[in-house]
Amino acid sequence: MFNQNQIYNIFNQQQIQAQLQQMQQQYHNQQLAFSECCAVLGKHMQRQM
Repeated sequence: MFNQNQIYNIFNQQQIQAQLQQMQQQYHNQQLAFSECCAVLGKHMQRQM
């Protein structure tokens, strides 16, 4: 028979939290890059008018 605590140790909560934070940071960085790109395009379009 196995130790019941092994069931709760299947998922490493610290690792899951670290991966979640990394995914959130990557999403945030993509959003910032998209916003900056839109700002540059907007300025470029204003010059063309």
